[in-house]
Amino acid sequence: MHRRVMVVRWAVTVGIMLGGWTTAGAEQSGNLTLRVDAGGRPAAAGTPASGGIPFPMGAVATVDHLRLETSQGSEIPANYWKLVSWPDGSVKAVLISFVPVPQGDAYPDVVLHYGPSVSHAASGGVQVVQDSSSMTVTNGVLKLQFSKTRFSILEQAWTDLNSDGTFSSGEQWLTAPADLVVKDRKTGRFFRG
Repeated sequence: MHRRVMVVRWAVTVGIMLGGWTTAGAEQSGNLTLRVDAGGRPAAAGTPASGGIPFPMGAVATVDHLRLETSQGSEIPANYWKLVSWPDGSVKAVLISFVPVPQGDAYPDVVLHYGPSVSHAASGGVQVVQDSSSMTVTNGVLKLQFSKTRFSILEQAWTDLNSDGTFSSGEQWLTAPADLVVKDRKTGRFFRG
């Protein structure tokens, strides 16, 4: 099974600097409308998206003051990573990763809110559940199952496409083990899962 990798270009990255921000000072509040560009391909459910957003110095103190929402105001589960800081410690650029839900053949716009009174829901962190034969890792958006007895990459995988906190059979995108094949360069032997 081949998975698509989407290259995301935020349609707003140039316009972000035009919001009337000052060059430095107190943390600011506002929002940015972001458009996910799938490069002319039709939108596909379960395809993760990532993109970088720059901020002027002092505008955003921490990634904890960011929140991604649908245009209707529902929070979108996302990961936020500070890529680089300004000399004052504020966020210079952030990488945002999430799984957009397509509408037809396109992705709807999303809204990034920022400011000192803005926060995003904690994902609950990473949860790991193990038994004698498998290990399941869940982060609220993805659920990955690994075998402890087979030589494989993944056994099963799900994405919570509707953000309801459960992983249904319709959200499962890997239903059988993904085999791992390794070739020893010296001996030419293959090792398969």
